Amino acid sequence: MRYNFLVRNRGTKSKPAWQLVISYEQDGRWKQKSKGGFASRAEAMSDTAKKLLIDKIGVTTDRDLLDLTLGEFIGIYAVDKHLAYATETSYRSDIKSLKNGLYDKKITDITFADLRHALNSSTRKDTSKNKTITVLKSLFLAAQKTYKIIAVNPAEDLQRASLRSADSINVLTDFELKTLLARSRKELQFSNYLQIAICAKTGMRVGEMLGLTTDCINLACREITVNKQWGTKRSDGKILQSFMPCKTYRSNRTIPISQSLADDIMLYLQISPAHINKRLFIRSDSSGISRIVHGYTGHGIHCLRHTYATKLLSAGIDIKTVAALLGDSVETVLKAYVSYTEDLRAKAKNDIQRLFG
Repeated sequence: MRYNFLVRNRGTKSKPAWQLVISYEQDGRWKQKSKGGFASRAEAMSDTAKKLLIDKIGVTTDRDLLDLTLGEFIGIYAVDKHLAYATETSYRSDIKSLKNGLYDKKITDITFADLRHALNSSTRKDTSKNKTITVLKSLFLAAQKTYKIIAVNPAEDLQRASLRSADSINVLTDFELKTLLARSRKELQFSNYLQIAICAKTGMRVGEMLGLTTDCINLACREITVNKQWGTKRSDGKILQSFMPCKTYRSNRTIPISQSLADDIMLYLQISPAHINKRLFIRSDSSGISRIVHGYTGHGIHCLRHTYATKLLSAGIDIKTVAALLGDSVETVLKAYVSYTEDLRAKAKNDIQRLFG
């Protein structure tokens, strides 16, 4: 934000009444605010008086902050908010997807019109646009309220697209899931097949699956315990892959597994050498296995988590249990999955006929 000061005497020579005026640019227009009642010109131009006016328009005097681009601000925001490296990377990717140069534009120069034009010009799905809008709202709210870089939040009035749940998540049909598991077992290395099978039959997040160690597996009780995940983080300025805490406290859980999955894991443990850190799978990140799943299904590996959840709901398992198995809140499950699949709708139709027919 550009601004400058001027002083003027609103009184007379014998009875001076000095006034300090700040002129500042906001949303492409120059505006003014003033404060009067100063006994002398020097008092009106003092740092204290200037600070009072700057606080009045709600911006910082720190030129380093005022000169930040949106991309540079993400780095500061990520450090102060202790964002996971993957989250910071996702934020950057979302903003870079907007092709009108917003990423490299100064925050103080970005207007609501800039944001709306960038989003309207995007060819991404509405779900992706909504995610980007959420990121923009978070960043600009912090720029306004926490860092005082801007007086007006240009993202405040951005509207998210209304989505039917069928538009917001990708779920495989029973046939597609069976085909994926059958083909991957036949065509892939057993390790890759088992990674897919675990995600499909437990609903684990891919980071949780990659963070599994042998002590998490209880084949006698047919259970897998999730108590950590594998991911990317920044440490002492370096980017490292390592064990990390689960996404939320709810994510720490024990999941029952089917006999078929227990048999597959037992076979894998028999034929695979033990790893020094006890990891079940030695894979640095999720990109490779997600590409494999996408090659078979047209969707990333997270679709297996969605499929698991909707299959449980379709089978009549109560929402609290589904949320516990997913490591999510009940509210998240309600918002994301209820009334999604055709199977669920068909079951509801049959139940209504049975109850009220």
